Amino acid sequence: MAFNDEPGMLLRGAYLTFRRALQAHCAPFGITSDQLVLLTVLAEEEGISQTELAARSYTDPSTLTAMLRLIERQGWIERRTNGDDDRVHAVYLTRKGRKLQQKVFASHLPIIDRLAHAGSTRDLAAARRWLRQVIDRFQRTEDRSDGRTKKQTRKKG
Repeated sequence: MAFNDEPGMLLRGAYLTFRRALQAHCAPFGITSDQLVLLTVLAEEEGISQTELAARSYTDPSTLTAMLRLIERQGWIERRTNGDDDRVHAVYLTRKGRKLQQKVFASHLPIIDRLAHAGSTRDLAAARRWLRQVIDRFQRTEDRSDGRTKKQTRKKG
């Protein structure tokens, strides 16, 4: 099998191709595709912690902090400390952020349609299952080049 046909390379190619299309769509609105993801996660549920936002958006926590600073300066979000723990920040959309998210999200639906219709309904369901399995498998895997899980590492000691 050629390297470009390996599952990891196909996943990379699909992601990067889709991301470029979404990035090109978002640019005229003055927002990046990654910022749109954050605003959309917050549109689904505001007031979640930065840790939860990082998990739901599949964003590295240190990258998220820098992104939040930027979009906070843009006036799209606000962070509020949790009354119980000043170290924990809940993230909320501002009116400006919600308006932008709604506008860009609605306008990008044709791109999502292209993605959804790249195969049959059965293909899409199978792809979703497989992608969830990939995410689950690698989220459980330590940062190890051999790909063993924490549990497997303990067994071999």
